[in-house]
Amino acid sequence: MGRRVLYSSVLILKLKTMELSKFNICTKLESGNYAVFNSLSTSVVELTEDLYNQIFINKNYSDEELSSTLLELGILTADNEQDLAEIEQVRKKEIEKREQIVTIFSTNRCNARCYYCFEKGINSNHMSESTADDVVKFLMNFYPEKKLSIKWFGGEPLLNMPAIERITHYLVKNGYILSTHVTTNGSLISKDILNFFKRDYETTTFQITIDDIGDRYNLIKRYTNTSFEDPFQHIVENCKMTMNFGFHVSIRINHLFHELDKGIKIHKQLQEIFGDCDPEKYIIYLAIITLPNKAFNISKEERLQIMMKAREFNKRNKNLDKTDPKYQLYSYDLLPKLSPCSASNRYNLTITADGDIFKCHRLVQYPQYRIGTVTTGIDVEHECFKFFCNWKVTDIQCRNCKMLPLCQGSCLAIKVLENSKIDCEMKDYIPLFLKEYMEDNTQYG
Repeated sequence: MGRRVLYSSVLILKLKTMELSKFNICTKLESGNYAVFNSLSTSVVELTEDLYNQIFINKNYSDEELSSTLLELGILTADNEQDLAEIEQVRKKEIEKREQIVTIFSTNRCNARCYYCFEKGINSNHMSESTADDVVKFLMNFYPEKKLSIKWFGGEPLLNMPAIERITHYLVKNGYILSTHVTTNGSLISKDILNFFKRDYETTTFQITIDDIGDRYNLIKRYTNTSFEDPFQHIVENCKMTMNFGFHVSIRINHLFHELDKGIKIHKQLQEIFGDCDPEKYIIYLAIITLPNKAFNISKEERLQIMMKAREFNKRNKNLDKTDPKYQLYSYDLLPKLSPCSASNRYNLTITADGDIFKCHRLVQYPQYRIGTVTTGIDVEHECFKFFCNWKVTDIQCRNCKMLPLCQGSCLAIKVLENSKIDCEMKDYIPLFLKEYMEDNTQYG
């Protein structure tokens, strides 16, 4: 990946086998030059207006030196269909490689009542001892390698520590080295629970959601059957205790798309609240939430303005190695993906408190998307399993989209539930991010 300014020397040689890559993204810079980014090769070039018109408007590739350089960078290609086939082969490798990662619901119950919860309507069941034992048998059969990553989820997973402890105990007893990520509201964290994770897991991280400050947080969570008088302060202290145990905490601020300013204000306040903590032990980040069957009337122009503001905010608040080109691209949303999402990997599963198996945690309240159980195994012929694990790009719009390497067709769960491609707006805002990238990186590579 590099940035170059190319100037032509006229060498008349018609190169008929070349064509423009379908993965080129172009934007005009303040200087009048054009930035061209290839989302497949990640090459970035800056062309004078004359050269841009020569290559992109007139399709004139007669300058041998220029054309061979653009071919090397992927801006020109000998075969777009072959490039697409290579993308599919990368997807195939990523989807079919054996991952040792599983998401487990210890319970579907929760002691909070968040208005945006996507699990409304799910059965409020705790995982029983017998189901936990069946889960262990399934895991040992399905994940034969002895390193396993478990994502504890719910509901509020810490409401059912006996199931977590039982599954953990038998896996460790059978030689598994475990790592975990716990998604929790943080209300039930205690020294005993933290000691348990420190003892039985090689690595442990936590995600704790704090959606507002003080009483406004309390109104969002609406905790039930709790003994703490001030929920917000209780959560803050639990976050700090978790960090002091040596665990990393991702503090997530959920916000509606059009309430970005509110999220940024909360972010600033939380940074002050946790300002005395080790900055290596936590990160505070914003996350957009959607409400089912509720659309907000926002114009395309307003949406782009919000996206640009979010980009500027995230650029300032991501902990990145700015000397690494890969993470430079990531910080501008220009880094390609290898597959649509982690759930597309055929070995990446979600197990519910009832022992049902799904491809993604966002589908667990819809029984028609169940692909098996821990006692019967996985039905690889189930349409949902095949949809998630399909490495071919079958959607015509996606096959011809210059953004394909960046989004890979977007969130599969959203496509299942809403038959939509949530990232299709990328074609509007990615050129703006490319312009930012070029303006911020003034050193030529």
